[in-house]
Amino acid sequence: MELSRPIWLPSREHALALLDDYLDAASSPHGLLNVVHVPWLRAVVTDFYARPFQELGQSGSEVYTTTCHAALILGVAATAAFFWEEPRAGESGTRHPFESRGHAEHFLRLWRKAAWDLLDQARRAATAIAGGSLVEVQAVLVLADLIYNMEGCSTLFRQFHSTALAVAREAKLHLVDSATADCAMLREIKRRVWWYIASTDWLMGPMGGPSDRIYSINPQHMQVHWPRNVNDSELATLDDNSSPPQTGPPPAADPPTDVTGLMCRLRLAVISRHIVDAQPLGAGGGDVDALPFDRVLALSALFDDALAALPVAAERNTNTGSAVRDPGGWQRGVLHLAIHARRARFLRPFLAQPGIADADPRFMRFRATCLASARAVLGIGAGLL
Repeated sequence: MELSRPIWLPSREHALALLDDYLDAASSPHGLLNVVHVPWLRAVVTDFYARPFQELGQSGSEVYTTTCHAALILGVAATAAFFWEEPRAGESGTRHPFESRGHAEHFLRLWRKAAWDLLDQARRAATAIAGGSLVEVQAVLVLADLIYNMEGCSTLFRQFHSTALAVAREAKLHLVDSATADCAMLREIKRRVWWYIASTDWLMGPMGGPSDRIYSINPQHMQVHWPRNVNDSELATLDDNSSPPQTGPPPAADPPTDVTGLMCRLRLAVISRHIVDAQPLGAGGGDVDALPFDRVLALSALFDDALAALPVAAERNTNTGSAVRDPGGWQRGVLHLAIHARRARFLRPFLAQPGIADADPRFMRFRATCLASARAVLGIGAGLL
């Protein structure tokens, strides 16, 4: 690998410990565990360290493969370092024992930069294979997710999202359910990855900023069935013919599984896309206050449907401002926060311009709904923090 400086990887033992810490962290603060197939990811790490290092990176395609695997490992390690906390009295702590929070932050910065450098090198080496790979897409997503947790929906996060989309198309993930030789398990993993990228794209549309009222993935420009609501342990025995087609709504998120968060995320993403489509930027477009009452009512009701469709395991009492204490509490809070934040922003013009109701008093209901969602966001956010 032609790198400007050496990149030091953690040992195999430390890499596996960091992987376990990453999986523990990913199961509650954010949803990437809904995309990463745990046995597959563990196999990527163990296979990388099982190969003699003098055999890595001999040809152009080998350089690409090696850098992608190393970037994925370093992204996982950096994320584990980001979420590391000093163990409390009587607790065993994480599997990878950093000396202190400052020690963890040092390696966070080191590993994040190294993973970024390797991904840049991988893109250059990709010319040797004229495409992309699932490992590269996963490596970009892991790093993007880390950046989102550190910075929010920043310019850098949007850059990584765009990179993930570009690499996914190079790897033909948007054609997973066309004629391919993939086994049922690999095809299902690819569906999860593609729909995670697509849902991210659509979820950004209603939230303002440079991505306001736009998205890059057209549902008519893909051939990917919805992922199935099954646990990782069931993937090896799946009948691929049972995959739900994209033409219908996303599958229900009940009963709870390893991908419950992803299924709820997909439903909200589809709603977000409808919100964007209803407010075009071109001629004839405008904010929600320019839409007929019945149209606004129908769009607002979609958020009620999303809340009602949450499985029992994801229900949350938003009247309490405290964080939920059980292991899945954070993810439940994030799901409710995402729904209420988008509904509050969608209906915000009715709050900022109360005079709209003078022409039609029926619009006052949207002002009340906006306030209710805004209060829910504040309450949930205070509990999560």
